[in-house]
Amino acid sequence: MIINAWGKLAGAAAADEATVELQLVLPLLELLGYVKEDIAPKHSVIFQQGRRGRPHEADFAIFNGGGRSKDNALLVVEAKKAGESLADARQQAESYAANLGAPLLLCTNGETIEVWQMQPAGTSKCVVVGQVLDVLSLQSKLEVVLRKEAAIEYKRQIQHPSLVDKGPDLSDYLKQQLEAFKDHGIERRLKFGQSTIVMSGELLSQYARGCIVEGPSGFGKSTLAASLMNKLVLEHAQTRKIPIHVWLPDAFRPGIYFRGFLVDRIRSHCPAVVESVLLEAFRANGGWLVLDGMERLSEESVEALSTELRLLQQDFPRLGGVVLGRRQRLADSVLPVLTLCELNEEEQRQVAMLTFNNEGLCSSFFGLMPSSFRRLTGVPLLLVRFAKGYAESGRIPLRAEELFSDWLTLLLSKGGSRPSSQVTMFTRAMDEVAWMTRAGPIRSEDAIHAIEAAGIAASAFDELVSLGAIAGNQCAVELIHEALADYLRVRRALSSRTLLEVELEKLNETSDGFFPILLAALAPDKEVARLIWQALRHCNLDVILQCVRFNAAMGPDSKTTNLDEASEEVVQEFAWSLDCFLDRFPALRSSVIGLLSGSQGKEGFRLIGALEGHVSALSWQVQPIESGYEYQARSAERSFRILHGSNIDIHESRDRGMLLGAEHTLKSLLELAQHRRLQGGSIYVEERLLSRLQCLELEERGIPLCGYRFDDIFRWLAPHRGEVVGSPFGRQFLIDEVLTDVQFLRSLGQSSVSAWWWDYLDPMSMVPRDDSAVVAYFKEKYKRIVFGYREVCEASLAGHLQNLGMYRALPMRWRVVVARGADGRSFRTDATWRPVQNWGEVECDVELVEEIEYNWSNDDELIHGLVELGRYAGRHLLIGAGNFAVQFVQSNAYKASAGESVVLTEISDWIAKDIDSLFREFGRPS
Repeated sequence: MIINAWGKLAGAAAADEATVELQLVLPLLELLGYVKEDIAPKHSVIFQQGRRGRPHEADFAIFNGGGRSKDNALLVVEAKKAGESLADARQQAESYAANLGAPLLLCTNGETIEVWQMQPAGTSKCVVVGQVLDVLSLQSKLEVVLRKEAAIEYKRQIQHPSLVDKGPDLSDYLKQQLEAFKDHGIERRLKFGQSTIVMSGELLSQYARGCIVEGPSGFGKSTLAASLMNKLVLEHAQTRKIPIHVWLPDAFRPGIYFRGFLVDRIRSHCPAVVESVLLEAFRANGGWLVLDGMERLSEESVEALSTELRLLQQDFPRLGGVVLGRRQRLADSVLPVLTLCELNEEEQRQVAMLTFNNEGLCSSFFGLMPSSFRRLTGVPLLLVRFAKGYAESGRIPLRAEELFSDWLTLLLSKGGSRPSSQVTMFTRAMDEVAWMTRAGPIRSEDAIHAIEAAGIAASAFDELVSLGAIAGNQCAVELIHEALADYLRVRRALSSRTLLEVELEKLNETSDGFFPILLAALAPDKEVARLIWQALRHCNLDVILQCVRFNAAMGPDSKTTNLDEASEEVVQEFAWSLDCFLDRFPALRSSVIGLLSGSQGKEGFRLIGALEGHVSALSWQVQPIESGYEYQARSAERSFRILHGSNIDIHESRDRGMLLGAEHTLKSLLELAQHRRLQGGSIYVEERLLSRLQCLELEERGIPLCGYRFDDIFRWLAPHRGEVVGSPFGRQFLIDEVLTDVQFLRSLGQSSVSAWWWDYLDPMSMVPRDDSAVVAYFKEKYKRIVFGYREVCEASLAGHLQNLGMYRALPMRWRVVVARGADGRSFRTDATWRPVQNWGEVECDVELVEEIEYNWSNDDELIHGLVELGRYAGRHLLIGAGNFAVQFVQSNAYKASAGESVVLTEISDWIAKDIDSLFREFGRPS
């Protein structure tokens, strides 16, 4: 529902009765949920008098569906022209309602609206009255009483008074909640698991016990919470489930009893509600808790929340809970975790239209938007701020300072323009509150004291509350917009070098929100920016990627004046960024440097490059050095092995060099996975060695051998050191890499390596000899995949294990269904898995069947199991796999090299998807 639609009703013309019906009554009925088949205009009403009835017409009779019987009648509407008294209209409507069996009356003359409820005794009672011009103030009351679901429920109550619930009267509470939680958003997509997309409108029905919704700062979690509350309040008449919204920092202040807090949320509007009454209502009908702001809780409070929610749901099975936060933090929670998706192009347009309400203006807005901003408009908060700025001034804010200062000005200008001195005073007061609430909400008296200590009148606090800038109650207040609070905190931190250094020391793996992002974006000069970016290296990978993405679009303008200075800046940023991201993957650092340089990798690199202005490109190359990094802004050496080129528009994108560092780290890591050059243990190295030896054998003899002694391999390949094997257009490897793998396995005590699959295959047909060989083959294959994958994760991605979806799911037990074709040589498989408690249970269960019925079911059951075990990372997760043409000797996967083992292909594919998911805050490389 869009607030603008209600606002339009206030401008409805009231010249005559027909105009009132067309411009006010019909749009109002649509907003209240009635569809065309519910509405009967000029409906005949027959009053019996003697042998013939007297014909009358109700302006509108509203029914539940297409039926026109008394059982379906809900509402009678009588419309009059402007200025005409509604007293006669009410009497007329009442008589029609009694005749038709409708429990509700709506009377309007285009200026005034009245709603009456029929009572069991046959009289009517006025429950809503007000002016059409003030229809927005009547919205919540009209929805509570007249919305189709509410009308159906009220009819049920007066028809069957014995069935009326004995629960508390919550009408005042529900009206206030509907007023507080307007549904002013769009329907959002949430991702569950790998492929399941859930629309926000289906969230409550699909997850009856509730769920956890995670999303970065600015992704619209609080807007979604408001939409859910709006929906729950409107459905209360039908469901009888009591909805309670909780801003978690309020509920977990010292000395607060959580269940008592829930009671107080209602009792302030309905004094008769005490704890026993609320709990009985939860037991009888259930309820919903919408719990927002988990990221603002301390670890101790999160633990308390986890306990409270678990106990409440144990005691009251019909109670659901939706917990919203930047990331899942609840210990031992069995609630499914869903992630808010970035806005796609269609959703971006819908969000922008909420601001513009004009297609032409909306198209102009997107047409004028710089292309670099398209990396940011998937974030709802930023898109809304861009749109608001354009709507107010006709221009899109191009810098972070402009974006947030415009937001602040707009917030403080509610109710009309204010003197600049007053705006400055309010801004200073907000600054004090923002700084004091870094760790969480504070008491209102502490906020007022801080404002007064800054030389600002205490009345500023009350005015900021009335403007909607500060939210909370006596015990817990903070700025209503956390991103705006972060902006004010950053401005204060940047005002003092000493204060900045203190704040930078606090940045670590747990830092999130807009604070670290805006620190970099608002840096006043290069020296301060250097300090900030150096401190940002201590943040987690997601935050660094967010900083890079935001600053590339809205960071400080470049101060360069010519091409040489621009080259220096871009190459310096590129080198720093590449070094920063490579440090996140220390085990693969030298391999990436080797890949980019085309020579033996070392721990350090020298980046050489220069901009070529006439083609908007950066030519660059990497040279290995012993350690650290260096950069030189000059033309690349053409004689060097690899020369790279990157398109770059130095006029549009800020911090483009930072983007290049992230982009080429991701590209290189994916290439290492694709070229099978990751670090691993004995299984991974064995599979890689066997694959490469098979490739060599296929080139030389056309058929691979079953096993190899290491001494024989050295005699065979040592004379070919330095040679490259493979097509320059495909996957290549060095003979030296083969010999390195041999030395690694020798260090583990091995003297030979054999292709394990030949133990089960017929050498002529190259398929399993019999059914027992089929079973043994797949058992060995999947155990090697699981243990080999674990090796690579722990050797190559050790700093990221908590964010690797398949690794977090380990250990696992596979189930493979195998069907042999009629020819006896072709096989099909369907493989699935489930988590197990310990590594001793890792196994593969094999079932032989005549025919496979592929059932691509959703991943709900599997993910619920992982959630219960605390092993769901919310990232890449392979649910299962089907193969319609099984190859036993070598992989037939897309882009697999000749001779490559099926185990090596599978492990590499899992790892590539893991790497991709680690860079989800950045996006796919271009």
